Amino acid sequence: MFRPVKREKQSLSPEEIEALLKRNNWGVLSLYGREGYPYGVPVNYAYVEGAIVFHSAKSGHKWEAIEADNKASFTVVDASDIMEEEYSTAYRSAILFGSLERLEGEARLRAFRQMTDALAPHVSREVNEKTVNHCEGAEVFKLVVRHFSGKVGRLVVGP
Repeated sequence: MFRPVKREKQSLSPEEIEALLKRNNWGVLSLYGREGYPYGVPVNYAYVEGAIVFHSAKSGHKWEAIEADNKASFTVVDASDIMEEEYSTAYRSAILFGSLERLEGEARLRAFRQMTDALAPHVSREVNEKTVNHCEGAEVFKLVVRHFSGKVGRLVVGP
């Protein structure tokens, strides 16, 4: 069902993909919209225990698409540099496929805390905890990963 990376020598290892996901904090969540069109939306996320977790309002296009079909893909571009002379791009990216689960109760609170810790590491624990406790209007979702792959094109300097 899931396709391998076409150019295998450009594939990232599972460890490289995990490191890429841990060092970033936003990606594009792609869903199947109710109107029959693909819907890609940038979201902040945290990579926690092998899953992508993010929050959403309890209404709107993203929420409606998730309610209609919980299958999703998630793309993170870690590095990108246009190589003008070659009409090419140096990049490193990962794509994940899976299904979305709405988290509730203690699982929701734990994931929300992990997101605030990851997305606002310099904000005090007390302030992050207050944010979690007073944000009743947000849903928290987890992308349960069924398949993932990563790819690097050209040499990208860095982690």
